[in-house]
Amino acid sequence: MPYPITVPHPRRRLVATLIGAALCLAVMGAVAPLAQARKISTTHSTLLGPPSATNPIGTNHTLTATVLVHTENCDPDGPPPSSLPESGVNVKFEVVSGPNQGLTGSGVTNAQGHATFTYTSQVTGTDVLIATPIGLKNTGVCNYDDGPAQPSKQVEAIWVARETPKITIDDVTVKKEGNTELSPATPATFTVSLSEASPVPVTVDYATADGTATAPADYVPVHEQVTFNPGDPLTKTVTIDVNGDHKEEPTETFQVNLSNATNAVIADSQGIGTIIDDDGLIS
Repeated sequence: MPYPITVPHPRRRLVATLIGAALCLAVMGAVAPLAQARKISTTHSTLLGPPSATNPIGTNHTLTATVLVHTENCDPDGPPPSSLPESGVNVKFEVVSGPNQGLTGSGVTNAQGHATFTYTSQVTGTDVLIATPIGLKNTGVCNYDDGPAQPSKQVEAIWVARETPKITIDDVTVKKEGNTELSPATPATFTVSLSEASPVPVTVDYATADGTATAPADYVPVHEQVTFNPGDPLTKTVTIDVNGDHKEEPTETFQVNLSNATNAVIADSQGIGTIIDDDGLIS
């Protein structure tokens, strides 16, 4: 006996059609955001500077890495691409070749995307350095470089021999004051100068020597040392006491001689002290 064929009621067919359409739209709605999300490309770049710098050995050299995140929509009708600094990123700095090959450092980017690394060299030569962001990954179908963020381009730090500072001393003229040996001494103040700052201490000995003026009658003999520490002013003063008397004397001279310099060379080794007598000014 054949089974009877049941024909759905027209209203039921309409309901089924509407349910099917709704389900289809729901699925499409769920897939559309996913498809749209897959059109977003995110890449990272790291800039390192300065591209090249020359430094004397023993001085500090600072490099700055800037990490940027680039967002792009593959859909031509999507929003325009953007590039923004990325904060909180760990950056590895590395000397890949040169006299300091293998030296590394690290920094964390600030709100401007900057991280810095400072180092020095004790030998001459050219270092080649890169900076690499750690833990960042490029993603998105627009990106042709999927995978970890790439390091920066290479930069150079050129280390040259430090110029040796030079030491000089000036000449001084004073008028002998006071009419007795018990009068207060007149100071003859010489200036010892260093041509440039040094990252290490510089020392030099100084000592008086007779000319036509003799010690201890005309001045107080001295043999001491001047020290320039890193960060000190580039000039130091040396004071020699000139004694008073009641004699009428011609103009006399004595010397302050520099010797035994360390971490510098002596360019002018002798300061001349000229004493003008005030008792008769015999020439």
